[in-house]
Formats: sequence, C-alpha cells, structure tokens
Amino acid sequence: MKCIEKSCPFPANEGEQHCRCHERLCALDISPSELCVSMTDDDISSAIYDGSVSISKGGLVPLDEWIENKNWLRKRAAAYANQRSQRNRAKGLCFCGKERVPGRKLCFDHYRRGIEQFQRRRKGGLCVGCGRRPREEGKIRCDSCLDAAHRSYAKNMTAQKRAARKVSAASLRASRIESGACADCGGRREDLAGLTCGGCRRKNNNALSRLRKTRLSAGLCSRCGRAKQNRALDNCRNCERKKRSKRIAERTAPRNTGLAPSRRTKAERYREIRKAGICAACESSPAVPGRAKCMSCLSRQRQQSKLRYQALCARKNRQ
Repeated sequence: MKCIEKSCPFPANEGEQHCRCHERLCALDISPSELCVSMTDDDISSAIYDGSVSISKGGLVPLDEWIENKNWLRKRAAAYANQRSQRNRAKGLCFCGKERVPGRKLCFDHYRRGIEQFQRRRKGGLCVGCGRRPREEGKIRCDSCLDAAHRSYAKNMTAQKRAARKVSAASLRASRIESGACADCGGRREDLAGLTCGGCRRKNNNALSRLRKTRLSAGLCSRCGRAKQNRALDNCRNCERKKRSKRIAERTAPRNTGLAPSRRTKAERYREIRKAGICAACESSPAVPGRAKCMSCLSRQRQQSKLRYQALCARKNRQ
C-alpha cells in the first residue's frame, strides 16, 4: 500500500496510511488535507523545500529528482551485486553463491538457464549475446556484439596467453587422439582410422564448403583465399601445383601403408565404412542391414528424390 499523500512514490508504514517522512510531516502543525487535496505538486514541493517545513530528502520530491535517485539506487545495487559475485567466484562458487557444475563456472540452475536462453535466441534468429538484434549471416552474434568480442579479445589476450593457449590446445588434441576420442569435441569416434567423429566431420566439411563458396564468389582462390591468376580455375597457381602433386603422390603410394584418411582414395574409405557397418553418408549411425545408409539418411534420400521428381514433372508440364 502506497502513502495517501498526493504524488508520493513511497510505501506506507505497516498499519499506517502515510510513509515515514509524511508521518513526521503530519506531526507538525499542518493539516494533511492541505497537502493531499487542496495543494498542487508545485505547492507541495515549495512547502517542503522553501524552508517553511523542515524535512529530510527521503519524503516527497520532484519527479526528475526521484528518477535520479532511483537510477543512483540501481547503480548502487548493481555495484553491490558485482562485489558479491566477485567474492563468490573467488571462493570457487557460482556468482549466486551455489556450488558449481564440474568443469563450469556456474551452478546447475544458471547453467541450464544459459543453455535454454542460447537455444531460444539461436532458434529465433537473434544474437545469442544481446538477444535484441538479428545475428549476422553465418554467425551466432550481431555485428555490434562481434566487434565488442573482438575488442575484448584483443585487449585481454597477450602474447604469453596466446602461446599458452596454443600449447594447451595442441596438448589437449594430442591427448584426445591418443585416448581414441574425437580430436575436436572429445566424444566417441566411430571410425578409429580418422581423427574426428562423424558430427565434427560434417560440421567441418560444411564450414569449409561455405568458406570456399564465399571465396569463389569474391573471385579468390578457394583454398588459400589469395587472388587467382586464371579466373577460369578455382585455385591459384600455387594451390593448383600442390593439388596436382598430392594427387600424384596418392596414385603412386603403395597400398596398406597406414596413410592418413585425407590421403586415401574414396573407394578405400567406402570399403572400410561398409565393412564396419556404418552409414556411408553420415558416418555416425549404424547402417540398415543390406543397405549402405542408415534409416535417417535413407528417408532423407527418398524425400529428396521425390522433390526432384516433382520439379522435373512441373518443368515438363510447363514445356
């Protein structure tokens, strides 16, 4: 319940009709009706601030001063919350004071809320950072949040930190490969002959395909991104020379020499996948007995064939 005085934004005391300051004001030789009925806002302000009524600044104040006071209280609350978060994090806790999830800096509740918020914003096409502006094409953040992230990275990342990060990333990748896990995400590898799982392989291939299309549309080499000497080719002269020498090495290399997956022929890769009973398309799910693909890839292939057939029929009807 708010104070009954006109334009007073403060709550009334428990069991009373006025706030603390107006109780003090009404205790003087002034009728409350003069303040709450007959007088205007300007008269009330002048009655308080002209010296005729002695009262502290916690009572009735003009709107602009009240807003300024609210903003100051908000800033003070944010500063106190920041100090409390820093103390909790120094103790090895979440910023709210609860126990952290193993391997994370948040508790279970805030970690779950962060994931739900990330998925909701990404599904809605919004920036996962601010949640207000649409994200850039091929990115998960807007242009403003990307610039802020780049500035923060350049400010905080020193040469020593960069070197330490490279060493730690290389050691982590080597330990994952040695333990038989995926070198990118650390998950289970279906094919131990490769270095990554099927999901990471598809993600890397899609990202590389988008990058090459972007470079080709800009008239650059699809492999290194430099200017091309011959616009009829997809690559520059140096990359074409490297690609040609790699093909020659693959053709002339002896069989069963334990070469990396990138240097083996597609036929050998396909035979290994079929022998392992894995889907030849996604390379992650088990294949249907007697078929080369899993049920999900087969249904997707049937749907694509149906769409192509419908498009072909529509083209013939137009002709």
